[in-house]
Amino acid sequence: MTDMPPLSAGEELAPGVENDHVLALQQRLAEYGYFTDSVDGVFGESTEAAVREFQRNYGLTEDGVVGTEMWDALSRETESYAEPEAEAEAEQSATHEVGALSEDGSWMWDGEQWVPAQSGQDSDDVGTPAEGTLSEDGAWRWDGQEWQPNDQAESESEGELTPEQFQEVIAQSMTVHASGMA
Repeated sequence: MTDMPPLSAGEELAPGVENDHVLALQQRLAEYGYFTDSVDGVFGESTEAAVREFQRNYGLTEDGVVGTEMWDALSRETESYAEPEAEAEAEQSATHEVGALSEDGSWMWDGEQWVPAQSGQDSDDVGTPAEGTLSEDGAWRWDGQEWQPNDQAESESEGELTPEQFQEVIAQSMTVHASGMA
C-alpha cells in the first residue's frame, strides 16, 4: 500500500493542485481501482472523477475535493469498494479462458458468465450455440443471447418426447439410415 503522508489541518486537494499529496492520492485511488490514468501528481479531471466516485461509494460528501475526512478514509488500510461487481468480473475473466469448463463439466465460462455446458462440447470447441440449442439435460434453451429455462421440458410429464429425446431419436434414425446406404 502507498504511504499516505498526513494532510495539514484545513489542507484540501482540489483541481489544479500539483504536489506529493496528489501523487499519493492518485496512487491509493489506483490501488483501489478508481484511478486508471497516469499517476503524475497533478489533480486534473480524471483525478476529480476518481475522487467523486470514491466519495460516493464511501458515503462522503461528493464534492470532488479531498479534505481530512476523505484523506483519513484513504489512509486506512481497508478493502476497496470500487465497483465490486466489475472487480469480480475482471477477476473471473482473468482466471478463466472463454470455453473453460467447471470442475464438474456442467458449466462453461462464456467470457462474461458461467452458462450450462453443451453436451459434447470440449473446452477447445468454443463458439456461440445455435439459437434453440438445448443444454445437455434439456432444461435450458439458448435464445441467441443467453440461456433461458426450457419451458418445453414439462412436456415429458404429458407423455410427449422432450426436445432432447426427439433429437436423440432423429440422430438414431439418421445412423440407421446411413448404415443402410453402405
